[in-house]
Amino acid sequence: MGLFLGIPFLVGITHAVRVMRLKDFHIDGGYGMHSRAERREEDRRRRREAQELERDRRRHRQHEEQAAERKRAAELGAIPVPIPPVAVSPAAVATNYGRFMGYNATERFDLDGLNSLDYNAVLQEALTTKKIAETCLARTQELLKRLRTDIADPDIIDDIMRDRMVMWYRSSPTFPNWVDEATHAWGGLVAESKAAGGRLRTPLERRLSGLELACGTRNAWFKPKQKDDTPRGKKGRAPPPLDAPQLKAAVVQAVLDDLGALPRNPQSATHPLPMLSELAAKHSTQRVNQALAETFKADIRGPYVVLHPSRYPDCGVTAIRPPAAMTWKPGSSAAIYRNICRAARRSSCRICPAPGA
Repeated sequence: MGLFLGIPFLVGITHAVRVMRLKDFHIDGGYGMHSRAERREEDRRRRREAQELERDRRRHRQHEEQAAERKRAAELGAIPVPIPPVAVSPAAVATNYGRFMGYNATERFDLDGLNSLDYNAVLQEALTTKKIAETCLARTQELLKRLRTDIADPDIIDDIMRDRMVMWYRSSPTFPNWVDEATHAWGGLVAESKAAGGRLRTPLERRLSGLELACGTRNAWFKPKQKDDTPRGKKGRAPPPLDAPQLKAAVVQAVLDDLGALPRNPQSATHPLPMLSELAAKHSTQRVNQALAETFKADIRGPYVVLHPSRYPDCGVTAIRPPAAMTWKPGSSAAIYRNICRAARRSSCRICPAPGA
């Protein structure tokens, strides 16, 4: 009997001791619930501290990367960004950005006007606000799509060169400052422009791509590097050859550079093309002649007729003589010949039939 009475007594004493111990800690019956809430609060506090530390580390790392980038730029003498920022007057910025936004991919598409713009000034104005950057990005993508389509189309890229050769034929003899104006408008129009020991101008497509990249990553923490599609070989090896569309663009650009470097001389029937000759020496005469033949739908042996009086009555027959293969004899370089069909009075030529034929 005493055993049955002692068991409840012991249970009661144990429960009383537990309640007293919990009261000593000022915790009521919800002890477990409060413990979990405190653990959650502690976890949130630790997460906030970890996030703050991570942000501090990112800011510190970004500052170190910028300092290292500035140091490398000072050593190399250039700042490796998509479009290098330069000091531009506010009037020039507004003018260049306004002119850029005035172009589109349809009725107001002007290659020479786009190529003449200062894209550093355009970028400086475009990055002022997020809304302006988005507007500039949309316009840049629209123009890039049209430009890439025109350069890749063989029926359009020959018209690009032909239209500018007409301008050279008609205007260069009397146009003041022809070399400066034509070089600024045509340099880097469809491919990279080079001059021995002189200027180097990137293609218009790459400049627009840099503007697109800069506007599209305005609020990004890490700016992606602009992709370079220029074929480059490994160290100690020659770069891979250009593909057919790239070579055609390089050929057209070489002719445009030669036309801009020297106005037409009405007293001379020839116009030298040294840049085209150098391109043929670099990429093989056969490939350059093939590109010219495909561009102007002519025999690979040449000459390649660019202007003809049937289409341009005020222009004489103007053709490109291809550079001779593997020879250094005088007159073997590429050149433009004008009024070459006068030879048909004495003998036949491949362009026009002889009299009476």
